[in-house]
Amino acid sequence: MFRTYHRLKEGELHAWYLYPSCWIKGTITVRDKTFHWEARPGNTLFTDWPDGIDKMLGGKHSDNPAGE
Repeated sequence: MFRTYHRLKEGELHAWYLYPSCWIKGTITVRDKTFHWEARPGNTLFTDWPDGIDKMLGGKHSDNPAGE
């Protein structure tokens, strides 16, 4: 799923925030470290993966997250 997102640039955030404020959230564990994620409508993703620093990502919908 993370492959379909990119780090939002300054000015892009406004375009994504026009969507309803419902979301799903969870955790992911990679190499014994646990990270948090939260996905919202409009293809935004908040996460602290992979470096523990909070960031907001935006992406296009993909039925095939592997990109194949």
